[in-house]
Amino acid sequence: MAQGVDAKKGVQTDRQTGAALDRETVERLRRGVVWMQKNRGLRLKDVAVGCDVAEHTVRNFAYGKAARPDNTFLGRLVRYLEDFRDTIPSEFAWNAEPLAAVAARRRHATPLRYEIVHTEVPFDENDLIRVYERYSGYYLCFWRAPRSSRMSVSWLHIRARSPATRAERGELLMPRFTLYNRIPDRIDTERHDEIISVGYVATRHGNIFLTGQHDGEPRYMILREPSVRKFVYLEGLRLTTAEDRSPLATRVLCQYLGLRAARRSWQSRISLFSEEEFRRQFDNSEVVERVLGNQELRLGIEAE
Repeated sequence: MAQGVDAKKGVQTDRQTGAALDRETVERLRRGVVWMQKNRGLRLKDVAVGCDVAEHTVRNFAYGKAARPDNTFLGRLVRYLEDFRDTIPSEFAWNAEPLAAVAARRRHATPLRYEIVHTEVPFDENDLIRVYERYSGYYLCFWRAPRSSRMSVSWLHIRARSPATRAERGELLMPRFTLYNRIPDRIDTERHDEIISVGYVATRHGNIFLTGQHDGEPRYMILREPSVRKFVYLEGLRLTTAEDRSPLATRVLCQYLGLRAARRSWQSRISLFSEEEFRRQFDNSEVVERVLGNQELRLGIEAE
């Protein structure tokens, strides 16, 4: 088996693919990103979402502040840019040989067709159409950070249905979501680490299921459908793991902002806040705190 290939899957991992790229190839990738940004309207935010990395990682790379970033990011970037190879000028073209063993897969949420999912999970087509018609748009999501008195505020985007959602054969694509978090650095409080989770959305029996991943780690949320069509808040549970890897469930409240909302207008309020700061920043803090309460459900070796 070729070097740098996962023996179990027969494909290179993103890290192995990135490690195989030489300095010249990395520079060509950087110049390709910059060219696409200037000439084709490619947004660095979209690259970050597509590669499942923090936006500042892409920004530092594109602006030459990081000559060679993490190999995992490089592996994802070269796979992401493969879709644009025919668009990027030949002087920026890179050697595709290191990708020869890489399967045609993505680490981000690529479109899944309802017909494929339906063979494995008993979703009705209306379960997906309901997401597009009722819940697509932008949200602020609130939950209490585990084992701390801080409040986490994140940005959720459930994508609207585009005219291209149905293919020529009438296939329906699974609704997708992006969840964006900013975590303050423990040393430099002015700096934030950005965490982007992506996945799919469906409704079932009065609940909204968001199933996704961040850097290979599963992410889940279950929200209760409101009893009225026009709503402001969605309540539910966020399922994750604690630092000791034990299962952890926390209450979550999502505030609907509308079909259109600019994240930059809310950027300073997407973070972790102390209780006092949260109350100063948000007029609805009393509602949020009352709904979330102070309890979390943790399952581990200490569970009774």
